[in-house]
Amino acid sequence: MLQRIIGFLLIGLIIWSCNSNYNQEKTEITEVQADSLQRVECDNILKELRKLEVDTFGEVNHIPSDFEGCLRQLDSLTSNQMKEWIKCLPDKEFSKSVHHGFGMYLRNNWGLWRGNSKLAENLYEMGILHPDDMTGIILNSYQRRLKGEDIRLKEQLKYYQDYWRKDGVPVDSILQAINNEDTIDYEYATYFIIVVDTNNNYYHLHKKMIDLNKTFNIPIDTMDRSFNKVKNLIALSDNHEDEIYAGDYFPRRFPSENLSLEYLSFYQRQSGEKTIALVAGIYESEISADSSLSFLQKTEKRVFKIKTDMYVGCVH
Repeated sequence: MLQRIIGFLLIGLIIWSCNSNYNQEKTEITEVQADSLQRVECDNILKELRKLEVDTFGEVNHIPSDFEGCLRQLDSLTSNQMKEWIKCLPDKEFSKSVHHGFGMYLRNNWGLWRGNSKLAENLYEMGILHPDDMTGIILNSYQRRLKGEDIRLKEQLKYYQDYWRKDGVPVDSILQAINNEDTIDYEYATYFIIVVDTNNNYYHLHKKMIDLNKTFNIPIDTMDRSFNKVKNLIALSDNHEDEIYAGDYFPRRFPSENLSLEYLSFYQRQSGEKTIALVAGIYESEISADSSLSFLQKTEKRVFKIKTDMYVGCVH
């Protein structure tokens, strides 16, 4: 009799276990399906906005002075229709979706790469150490605020700071220097850029770069970048070993006497976001830059010089 009872109990446990696993699997599938349905809904919202040609943001006409100012400006640049799309997206998906487009536009027009704006200084003092992190945190915070959620700023700061720690960046020393109000000018350097010509047409400037190379034997350095027609972007390949900048534009930042094609807005903030520059050299010495300028002026009527404070700190 006892054996029969034990047998029934074992059978019952097996059935319960199977049902439990089934229900758990069913719950997991339901969660995946729910997430998939949400993404489909968000994609449909964006498709409708594109049909109506209201899937864009406003233009930046001034640089905010601080973090809260960024959120206020984002709100003024975002239509009610776009806000519905942003609220529909899962957490952090908004910043990922616009990183290469609107995010780049903000980084350029807010002066985050050059660090020559009060905003860049304030964000750095908050402990946000990289321009990509700055827009990432701002865009994530804006999405959460639209949804009525806590922006969890300390959590976001810790996430990015931990990332740089793992990459070998002396984050704690930098933060200590910031807290002690020490200057950190070593993150920037004054350089002189020689630009042969500018154009929005990549292939026009690429041909000119090849011609200059053949005529004057000036070396070309592509830095592993090429023109991605789909993204309309000078970029590293999507499968490049640089995991952070794979599929994205990585700017030329250090002195060298090579030819390359760059986005002018990285060196000159007031330039158009997609204006391409044929760069013939980056120089620490203005005398050297002027020498190169004089040489090129003999054949290139549009050549000019830019003085810029270049961000030369860690970008990985």
